[in-house]
This record gives sequence, C-alpha cells and structure tokens, in this order.
Amino acid sequence: MAALHQPNLPADEGYENKPETAGVRPAVQAGEPCRKCSTPVIKQASRKKPKRDYYFEFRLFCPNCKATYQVEEAKRFVEQPPSLF
Repeated sequence: MAALHQPNLPADEGYENKPETAGVRPAVQAGEPCRKCSTPVIKQASRKKPKRDYYFEFRLFCPNCKATYQVEEAKRFVEQPPSLF
C-alpha cells in the first residue's frame, strides 16, 4: 500500500490501455465446434414462447453433450401494444 501512494508513479500500460474486447468470447456460429466437447453445433428452432419483450428465434445445439447457445443474431423483440392505463 505504501508503494501505491508514492507520488509521480508511471501509468501501468498493461492495465491502462486494455482493449475493450478483452475477455469477451466470440459468438458461436452453426457448424463450429461446441465449446464443451468439440462436436459441431447445429441450428435448431426455439420452442419457447416469448415471456419478455424479446425472444430467441433459434438456438445453437450440440447433439453430443446437449449444450445450447443463444446468440444475439437470433434475438427478436416483441412489440408491446400501448397500455390502456
């Protein structure tokens, strides 16, 4: 803690200039390997009805380990009618 409070310390280049995308995983696409078991994932229609103001039109599904991936490109927004109250 004493070193932290020293005057005229140089900036930590590794921390200060960290890229915005650090730690963000790229989106999975159909046909790419599953992150868990490396089996190619398939595109599958979603069966759930919208309960919020959005839903996912499809999901990516691994037939081997049954993992599912919801991607932003499948997100659809539901238009809500104006409230009467």
